Amino acid sequence: MTNKRPTVPTFRWQLLISIFIFFLVNSAYSESPVSIKSHRFLQEWRYRFRGGDEKFSKEVTKIDYSKSPFSFSLFQDKDGSQTDPDGIPSRYLAMQNNRRDRAKKAFEATLKWREENDIDTILARPHPNFDICKRIFPFYFCGRDDSGRLILLQRPGIIDLELVEKNKISPDELLNHYIYAMEYLWQLLEPESDALMTSIIDLTGLSFSVIRRGELLKFIQKFCNTMDSHFPQRAHRTLLINSPKWFNALFKFISPILRESTRKKITMLSKGQEQDKVLESLCPGYITESNQPLHDMMDTEMEEEFRTFCLARLEESKMQMKTLIC
Repeated sequence: MTNKRPTVPTFRWQLLISIFIFFLVNSAYSESPVSIKSHRFLQEWRYRFRGGDEKFSKEVTKIDYSKSPFSFSLFQDKDGSQTDPDGIPSRYLAMQNNRRDRAKKAFEATLKWREENDIDTILARPHPNFDICKRIFPFYFCGRDDSGRLILLQRPGIIDLELVEKNKISPDELLNHYIYAMEYLWQLLEPESDALMTSIIDLTGLSFSVIRRGELLKFIQKFCNTMDSHFPQRAHRTLLINSPKWFNALFKFISPILRESTRKKITMLSKGQEQDKVLESLCPGYITESNQPLHDMMDTEMEEEFRTFCLARLEESKMQMKTLIC
């Protein structure tokens, strides 16, 4: 008799997926008392050039990118820090429900994180893995809603782990790419300190086989912790689309631990007329293309400008975009 490999109960994996989406949603608001504990890896993370000429890479790292016009600090005009007695931006006070001691601790942690990981200069530095990371980790600036707020589309169910292996991209580099995009969003696209976005999280492709991958779970943990800690209070509303029935049921079970103000900003949608109507009003054309790979969708003007910005920084450093290995 052959030994059968024990299986994990389906409910457990459904619960893990639901918790993942819960943290993905909550990280945009940073209002819930639940939070993933910080990790030492964030202090050790550094941007690295992979491949290419090693000698030239060392020369590039000697450039003082702090003098670049694309070097930005955490502070923004009219962010509340100018009038706050402790210099704390208003978003951090809102994040902690005006509990000053906690807000100060969170704010100081972000300052330390930005210094240790050179976040202030991330947009000034070349990013040769831009195209590769874009294919692996799908998210997309797909337009603006009826109030003029930027729409960010994220598709966590189709992260391509095979391309990670083929292109020798580390989880830290994927995280770095998302941070690069967030800095571009909040420093250049939407530089106002009180700017908010509409977030669409497409659950297409989210399955047990995806979430069982240990490396993906580790990446999710890093990703959620970083967004939760260092980019708080940035979502106007969140739409979860193409949601399967089992996820709807489990999300109802988890949602009570979200604050009421956060729950009111979240809309759950499944395939059907109601979802089509909402999406058509937000980003026309996405309805019929939701099953396509992200790279096959038509680029918006914002996406094209984003890549052009990256190419310009590469040209300044006399570097080229790396080619994707499929």
